[in-house]
Amino acid sequence: CFEELGPTNGEIASPLNPGSAGGNFGGGHGGGVVRIVAGDAITVNGTVSANGGNRSSGTYVGGGAGGSIWLTCRTFHGTNGTVSAAGGSAVGALNGGGGGGGRVAIDYDPDSQAAVPQPSVTFSAAHGPGSSSAAWYEGRLGTLYFPDTRFLTNVITSLKGQIVIPGFTNWSVSSLTISNVPVHIPVPGFMLTVTNDMLITGTGGRLELGGDAQNASAAFYPYSPGGVVPPRLLVGGDLSISNGARLYLYSSMTNVAW
Repeated sequence: CFEELGPTNGEIASPLNPGSAGGNFGGGHGGGVVRIVAGDAITVNGTVSANGGNRSSGTYVGGGAGGSIWLTCRTFHGTNGTVSAAGGSAVGALNGGGGGGGRVAIDYDPDSQAAVPQPSVTFSAAHGPGSSSAAWYEGRLGTLYFPDTRFLTNVITSLKGQIVIPGFTNWSVSSLTISNVPVHIPVPGFMLTVTNDMLITGTGGRLELGGDAQNASAAFYPYSPGGVVPPRLLVGGDLSISNGARLYLYSSMTNVAW
């Protein structure tokens, strides 16, 4: 168990829901909603934020959940910008859970976007840290929606969340580095093929494949649904996991009951 119970709210490709507050007195506020429609280009050189708030006081309180950011444009640009609907922190509370990540959807035109430079923007629907270092105090990752794979490179340092792309069932790269960011591809039966070396590094570094279903118990146990092939990871070179990074591959259920 590594995440808090509860699904991410709202529509993946068209999110408009605010985040939930952390609960009790002193819990973090929920993130808001940002909706921008541009006929041509959107450029983010600063910060667009719908983050959940951090726990401010009290015990048994959590961080607020991230809200929603939905940007529609022909092309997306940016230099050192940030688009974030991250969950808030519960650090300092007693048994407090971090806020879950919200939803970010960048709805550009794929053909037009292919003709412009790759933006250097961080997209985050990260979970908030819990009051304990135990992994199950973390919030759940939110979603990052893109219409194609253009923003998904073989060195990932600026994507934090569950990656959702229409028709994205497999990915083949020559090498792959995930550095200090949590990345989850929840697609049933997803296949990741890395021809050479693969590295996951940093205390915040994490890769998860599968696990788009969850049990209905009081704790969150992700698994891959029955009736489909579990996720597959093929690495032709060395697979290295360093400096506190993590790798999760979620199998199908082995029993009828959880």
